[in-house]
Amino acid sequence: MLRAIKSAWCRPLPITCRPMSAQTLPLAKGTWQVSSYGRCCNSRGMIGLGSLHASGYRRVQLTEQQWYVHRVVKLTFHGLPGNDGAWQVHHRDGNKANNRLENLEFVSNSVNVKHSHADPSRGCGRSKISKPVLWRPVGSEIWQRYASVTRAAEQLGMAVSTISRCCTQRSSAKGFEFRFEKVLESALEGEQWRSMLDPATGTPVPGRMVSSLGRVRLKNGFTYYGSRFQSGYFQTSMRERNGTRRWPLVHRLVAAAFIGPSPTPEQCIVNHKDGNKGNNAVENLEYTTQAENVSHYFARAGGKSTTPKSTAKPVWSRACGREDGWEWHASMNKAANALGLNSSSVSACARGLIKQAGGYEFWLADVPDNKLLPGEEWRPIDFSLLQKDRKLRRKAAGLV
Repeated sequence: MLRAIKSAWCRPLPITCRPMSAQTLPLAKGTWQVSSYGRCCNSRGMIGLGSLHASGYRRVQLTEQQWYVHRVVKLTFHGLPGNDGAWQVHHRDGNKANNRLENLEFVSNSVNVKHSHADPSRGCGRSKISKPVLWRPVGSEIWQRYASVTRAAEQLGMAVSTISRCCTQRSSAKGFEFRFEKVLESALEGEQWRSMLDPATGTPVPGRMVSSLGRVRLKNGFTYYGSRFQSGYFQTSMRERNGTRRWPLVHRLVAAAFIGPSPTPEQCIVNHKDGNKGNNAVENLEYTTQAENVSHYFARAGGKSTTPKSTAKPVWSRACGREDGWEWHASMNKAANALGLNSSSVSACARGLIKQAGGYEFWLADVPDNKLLPGEEWRPIDFSLLQKDRKLRRKAAGLV
C-alpha cells in the first residue's frame, strides 16, 4: 500500500505546478530577464521581486553578485544615463520596493537627497535632531541663531565641519564666533538616566548618558535618539583618543547600562521584542542567542509559526537527468529529511540559486507569481551593461 502511494506521487510534474516555462516568456530558456513591472525571471524560469533588504530596496543575485532591482530595471529598459551627473535611480512615489519602470527616473545626487528629505515617511528627519547654532561677528555682543549647523553653513558660506568644530571648541573662524544653543529637553514620563558604558571596555564614557527610553545625552547636554541608519538601527558617534570615530548601536548601549552585560557568551545578541529596530526602550530589549534572534525574526514575519515561510512551502524533487518522476514534499524540511540533504541546499535549489542539491533538482510546488501580467514587458538582462554601470559609478566616486 505504501509503495502504491509513493509511486502515485512519482509522476510528471503537473503543468499547473511547474515553474514558468521558457515558452511563457518571449525569450530563450537559460536567459535572465527583467520586466517593466519590476519582476525578475531567472534562467530556470522562476519569477520573483527580489529579496527585500533592510534598507528597503529589493536586491537580486546575478553572476554571484548582488544587484539592486531598481537599477537593473532602469538600465535594462533605458540604458546608461545620458547625463553623467544624473546617475542615481529615484523612486518617484518614495517607495523603495516599487520597481515598476514608470516609477523610476535618473536624477542627480542633490535632487535625490531633496526628494529624501521631502518624503514624509522618512522617519527621523535631521531637523528633529539638529542642534541650533548661535553666531556673532567677533567683538559683537549680540548673538544670532540658525536652526542647524547646515543652515548656518549655507547662509554664511562656510564649511559645515568648520562651524561644527567652532561650536564644539567654542572658537571662531572667518571673523565669526559660534556656539551650540543649549536646548532644554523635556523629561519623558518614567524616563531614567544612567552613565553610558563603552561597548568595547565596559567603562563609563565621560559626559555621556543613556536613558531607559532609548535616548542619548551628549556632553554638551544635547539629547536625541541617535542617528538612524539605513539598516533601521539607531547609532551614536563616539570619538577615540586617537581621533578615530566609532558608531555604537543605541540599543546595545541601553542594554549594557540597564540590563547589564550579556549573561553568557552565547546570549550576546540584543533583540527587539516587538521587532521594531527603532524602539530602544529597555523594556523592549533582551539578550538572546543568534539562533533565538533569527527564530524571533521569522516568528514575527510569519505570524505564530517560528519556521521561516520559505521552508514551509511544498516542493517537487526529482533525480538530475530524469525527464519525469517528480516527487511531491509537504515542505523543504521534509524533502531534505526524505532525501538526506540539508534544508538550506533544498531551499537554494528551489529558489534557483543553485542548479542541483545532492543529485536532485527542486521546484517550488506553488509559485503564484509565475504569470504574465497585462501590459508587462520582459527584456533580457545585459550583464555587461550592469558591470559597466557599476564601474563608472565607482570611478566617479573615486574608488578605482
